[in-house]
Amino acid sequence: MLSHVKFDRQRFRVIALDLLAPLLLILLVVFDIPFGRTFEFDNDEGINLMKAFLYWKGIPLYTETWNDQPPLLTVILSAWFNIVGSSVVATRLLILGFSILLIGSFYQILKDKLGRLPALLGSLFLMLSWSYAKLSVSVMIGLPSLALAVLSVYILTLYQRYHHKILLILSGGLLALSLQVKLFTVFLIPLVVLLILIPEQAIKKADQDKQNSLSSVIKKVALWLGSVAITYLAIGGLFNSIHYDQLWQSHVEDSIKNQYDATNGVPYLLSIIRNDLDLVGLAAIATLSLFLQRRWADLFPFAWFLTALLLLLNHRPIWYHHYLLLSIPLAWLAAYGVAIAVEFFRQAEWRDWMQSLNVKRIVIPGVALILMGVAIASIPAKIASPWGRPSSQWEIVEILEQHRDQTRWVFSDRPIIPFYAALPVPPEVAVLSNKRLAAGNFTYDNLLEVLQTYRPEQVVLARRTQEIKSHRGIYRFLRQNYTRTYAKAYSRSDPTAIAEHYLIKDLPQGS
Repeated sequence: MLSHVKFDRQRFRVIALDLLAPLLLILLVVFDIPFGRTFEFDNDEGINLMKAFLYWKGIPLYTETWNDQPPLLTVILSAWFNIVGSSVVATRLLILGFSILLIGSFYQILKDKLGRLPALLGSLFLMLSWSYAKLSVSVMIGLPSLALAVLSVYILTLYQRYHHKILLILSGGLLALSLQVKLFTVFLIPLVVLLILIPEQAIKKADQDKQNSLSSVIKKVALWLGSVAITYLAIGGLFNSIHYDQLWQSHVEDSIKNQYDATNGVPYLLSIIRNDLDLVGLAAIATLSLFLQRRWADLFPFAWFLTALLLLLNHRPIWYHHYLLLSIPLAWLAAYGVAIAVEFFRQAEWRDWMQSLNVKRIVIPGVALILMGVAIASIPAKIASPWGRPSSQWEIVEILEQHRDQTRWVFSDRPIIPFYAALPVPPEVAVLSNKRLAAGNFTYDNLLEVLQTYRPEQVVLARRTQEIKSHRGIYRFLRQNYTRTYAKAYSRSDPTAIAEHYLIKDLPQGS
């Protein structure tokens, strides 16, 4: 009986330790990020929320709502609205759930490979990396996509341990789900294939039995790739998301790259990475050690980092949320750096090596130990981060709500404002992003056509006010058909940044 109680306590201790990393993330977000008070973290929040709101109201993607991203997160958000309603805070909590999934999967990968202490510190490095905490509660598609990708890799590591085919199929299906949230994880496909191949080749050298033949390896790769392809195509067919012009072409137009100067490339990327130089140093020493030991399978995060870096250097524009593609493998490699230092002091001979100045034995662990100390010492400075955007736009939300019963459509260049008022925008302009305008997929002539077709009862300009009003046709249409009821500057640094509200002149009585 006592042994049974002891076993239960031990199991509880193990579970509690494994839940520590996700718990730290929750505490960090709750105490450091004002996600309940922040009006908007990023303009993409409004776009994603409005797309989901329209889908929730029965307006399909692609055919009516222009959409340059895969459909899965939009579908998930609309299902979430069925449970909690169209709540910004509740939706941010859903994104936090994806972040917990990412950190939990990340921790498990590291724990199984390196042990609890490197896994815990690696997870802490990731959640404190630049912008991660903010993105954990921002309604944006990058983090959910990467959460599913990291979970896919974790399931693959379970397959390599237990060799159940269902795990291989599940891993492929999860990466397909990641791609159906955001396509930028597609570069992981060849890297995961290598991750499948390398351990198998190592087994083949040690054991020449029939089970580990080349044909067996090929079958496993084919099974994983087949799971990716079938799941991806099934979701694409189900939600009608196989649209080359919207999903792919709109991201690679030369006109988009030409809108952004050279400072958006390498200089901007380096300025972001500079925020986590402590992780770069620890990751670098870990990578060197892994190369020297020829631990090829363990170099997966380095291959991830290098591939993502090369892709970003050739991509424009680079947005701050793209940094997740680099911070995840950086923290992963940094955890290996921690493991090098920890493992050194677990060796019984470490004192003898230190006393005899055994350079071969102590240099890399010594450097790793110093860099680990630097990374840990950097933690307090990273916790305090002024994320969040205070806003006076609540005043416009209140005006929209006053006329909600008489309003069918609202046009706004900042869609989160009508979302707060639970009012839809015309589906053609739910995604009025910089990229879409730069690509020429939508012009202000098209916007005038939308205004003339829908004749929205309310118009809110709060992002491109002067730019939109500089179009003669739109300016004339607003003057002839609308009354301006509100105008207020919303940026101290830019006096031309003015938020305006317009009410249609023939609005029905009773408003």
